[in-house]
Amino acid sequence: MNQHAQALRPRFRGVTLYNHAEGILSFWHPMDWHMQESAEPEIGVTLWPSPEDPLTHILVDVKDLQNPLSEGEPAVLEEGIREGLSTLEDCVVQSWRSLTREEASDWGVEWHCTFQLHDALCVRQARMFTQGNFLYAVTFQGSSPGNFDFWKGMFEFIMLTVAASHFSVPDWAVSKGVQLDDPYLH
Repeated sequence: MNQHAQALRPRFRGVTLYNHAEGILSFWHPMDWHMQESAEPEIGVTLWPSPEDPLTHILVDVKDLQNPLSEGEPAVLEEGIREGLSTLEDCVVQSWRSLTREEASDWGVEWHCTFQLHDALCVRQARMFTQGNFLYAVTFQGSSPGNFDFWKGMFEFIMLTVAASHFSVPDWAVSKGVQLDDPYLH
């Protein structure tokens, strides 16, 4: 039986802001999730709601392409992604879409698939996009369809807050006309 069958949905106990030291990545995430960072060969951050279930996680990767994509390269990237998905055991791509300019400033795609991994039917949703010289990949995965569905809201929250920049709460507050001494911010 799914370990989350009794619960209707996970609850935020609080969120915290992740800002990469180089200022090219930020996102909000649940403060009680486990995190591991890597810097080589690319910047990567992996988050798990539970270390007992490492196949249920979200991974955010950033690669410096040295240059923005040129004409024709988005199609090559999409072909490479589809080819990579075909190498996953019993992979079924359930959806694929191009991201709008509001979702990705330069280029982007998002897909949802299922595949077999270590005798588990994993469910994965991923978003890949470029901004300037950088390629961002945000992947969230559940170790089962039930675990994917249970954590999907929190995964999407993280995915939707991924930014290709440093995030500053004071700067955001000023841009929105919010007073930082507002009791609702504490």
